[in-house]
Amino acid sequence: MRTLFLPAIALMNRLDYARKFMLLALVSMAAFSVVAYSLFASLNKEISVLRRELEGIRLIGQIPKIVQPIQQHRGLSAGVLGGVETMRGKRSAKEKEVVEAFHKLDGELPPSLASGDDWRNIKANWERLQKKGLDQTQAECFAAHTRLIGQILVFEVAVADEYALTLDPEIDTYYLIDTIVNKLPHVIENLAQLRAQGVAKLADRQVAEPGKMAISAIIGKLGDALGAFGINIEKAARYDPALQSTLLAASGNITGQAHQIIDLVESDILAGRFTASPENFYVTASAAIDANYSQMQGSLLSETGTLIKTRLTEAENTLHTSVGIATLLLLGVTYFAIGIYYSIIGNVRSLGRSARAFADGNMGERVRLGTSDELGRIGDSFNEMASGFNAMLEARNQAEESMRKSEEKFRAIYESSSDGIMLLDENGFFDCNEAALRVFGCSTRDDVINKHPSQFSPLTQPGGQDSTSSANEHIATAFKNGSDRFEWMHCRLDGTEFFANVWLTKMELNGGPVLQATVRDITVRKQAEEGLRKSNSELEKAVHQLHDTQNLLLQSDKMASVGQLAAGVAHEINNPIGYVGSNLGTLDGYLGELFGLVAAYEEMENAVADDAALARVKAVKNKVDLDFLKEDVLSLMRESQEGLTRVKKIVQDLKDFSRVDSGDEWHRTDLHKGLDSTLNVARNEIKYKADVKKEYGDIPEVECVISQLNQVFMNLLVNAAHAIEEHGTITLRTGQQGDEVWVEVADTGKGIAPEHLNKIFDPFFTTKPVGKGTGLGLSLSYGIIQKHHGRIEANSEAGKGASFKVWLPVNQPRDGGTPQPQGGLCPPCRA
Repeated sequence: MRTLFLPAIALMNRLDYARKFMLLALVSMAAFSVVAYSLFASLNKEISVLRRELEGIRLIGQIPKIVQPIQQHRGLSAGVLGGVETMRGKRSAKEKEVVEAFHKLDGELPPSLASGDDWRNIKANWERLQKKGLDQTQAECFAAHTRLIGQILVFEVAVADEYALTLDPEIDTYYLIDTIVNKLPHVIENLAQLRAQGVAKLADRQVAEPGKMAISAIIGKLGDALGAFGINIEKAARYDPALQSTLLAASGNITGQAHQIIDLVESDILAGRFTASPENFYVTASAAIDANYSQMQGSLLSETGTLIKTRLTEAENTLHTSVGIATLLLLGVTYFAIGIYYSIIGNVRSLGRSARAFADGNMGERVRLGTSDELGRIGDSFNEMASGFNAMLEARNQAEESMRKSEEKFRAIYESSSDGIMLLDENGFFDCNEAALRVFGCSTRDDVINKHPSQFSPLTQPGGQDSTSSANEHIATAFKNGSDRFEWMHCRLDGTEFFANVWLTKMELNGGPVLQATVRDITVRKQAEEGLRKSNSELEKAVHQLHDTQNLLLQSDKMASVGQLAAGVAHEINNPIGYVGSNLGTLDGYLGELFGLVAAYEEMENAVADDAALARVKAVKNKVDLDFLKEDVLSLMRESQEGLTRVKKIVQDLKDFSRVDSGDEWHRTDLHKGLDSTLNVARNEIKYKADVKKEYGDIPEVECVISQLNQVFMNLLVNAAHAIEEHGTITLRTGQQGDEVWVEVADTGKGIAPEHLNKIFDPFFTTKPVGKGTGLGLSLSYGIIQKHHGRIEANSEAGKGASFKVWLPVNQPRDGGTPQPQGGLCPPCRA
């Protein structure tokens, strides 16, 4: 850092203090001048901008004096074109008012705007509107006025841009200006358009659908404009709480006036009542619009101008204050600089005299400076140096005594530590405390001195590393990095092994680097950690079991919901099937009667004497092919009735399969019916993959929850179909043995691999591809069979198919105990 200032240091070293201070004064004056000028220019620019903004606000306030009479001229023109002659005189007066407003604003605009194309086009369009007068239709006149007003509102934004109003940096003023220039003019213009449209429709005493749509569109735009206007007012009030009441009151008045006109238009014109006269509607609407213009001029423009004037006054005061303060500061700096010069010169001379006296041998000489700066500290240092010579020997003695006490303190800490502490160099341990002897089971320090750390370690560490090489690596790391911390397996002198935390810390001793090794026995902590690890493992297993149980419950609930949905669908299908079947029966009877009538007519053909009529009849018969028609209609009726019967069978099987109405109640049920209904429901899954063979035996009705057993049969049938890769056979067998019945589902599929056979009932185990199965079907089936105090057996040979046999008791036990497996595969007990 000092290198950067070498040129300045060299220059200052060549100058005495008088020239140094003169140089600093010149530099300070130049810097002050630059800063003062920049401050003055910045504040003056801000003042100029604010004055320009005030001029822009004044001009913005003149533009509504043109827009307002043009909007009134539009409304009066709509009335006159609609036949309201009483408005003609008012229209002419407004035309003159507009001309005067144009003339006045034309003289106040700056040349850049007055000579621009936008202003010339606005005046030309007004003159064109004057010349055409009342030669236009109502729609053309409305459109011409609206375009002209739109041009003037765009010109108003250009005026705001010209005077930097839209770039105002103050957030509250910005939102007020945006409201005056952009938001409120659009609110008033939509109200004025609504006034003109209302006058036109009231003059015509009718409003067609396109007219209603146009008025509704204006009302919609008015609502949007009011929303944007309200948001701006709220923001301006938020950033300037002093104006909050004024702005919110103005916003409420404007919004209220707007809704008054909207309500009048909707209730009288859009409703088709036309109770108000065009003149009265014009007066009412104009009063509301004029009130909005008054709010703009009286509240918004006035408050905006006040805010800008306040900022202008503050900027001018800041400019004057800043210049005054800067001048005073410059005078103060000059005053104190002169004082510093004389202070430094005097203190330097005094310091020089004392130094020469001390050099001449006066050891009692002291510097006395009346200053607290750097020179004062130099003087104090000089005095301290002189005193130091007298106290040097005493200080040395005190230092030696302090070192001795420090060594005694370190030795006390070293010996009283509960951790083993040893000092290590390249030859091995050369010192240790009593705790180290206890930790390693040594009786004297001779058992430790000059031994390598690996001599107090087993041959290898628990990770398999060689203890000697690993210890050397840790020692090298500590010497290189200053410290190393690790866990280590040590062994005591009697061979007992124990875990320890080891800290190696590099330190300087007798001019050379050594290591301090701190050893802490952590055997108890390791045992606690192992116990905690086992507890965590057991807890994780319990959590996984709970998660599996929860998923099984969710799957069961989902299947119950699916069954309920199936029953509901079946019930809903039954009604249209009933009346369609009835109608087909009735239609079959009607067709029989109709064909009987046709046969009677055919018998009378030969009795017809009119050959021409007979020829026409035969031509019609040949054209419609009556014989084929009679045969095909009867065939279609038979096919329709067969299809309807099949649908009824599917619906009945669907209801039998779901059995939602039975809930979880136990009933005696024919398992063959359950198998048949389940087979019919699963027909779409099976028909393309396998032929189904039924080998039913003679079995009694079984006490069970049939909807749950149907779910088991469904899982077994679908799994069998999925196991068949191309086309095969699924065989259903039933039988009875003692107090039990059995149901077997066998397939000719690819079978189950031997290593998977003991896992198929585990939750979430599946051999299907990802996304094709959840692994819950057989697990859920196993739970259902257990609930029924039964068992399920699985047999398979890879490549030759598989069979599942479900055993169920005919009568459920009445002891109320928990169902226990009676054989077969039991997932919790399998080896």
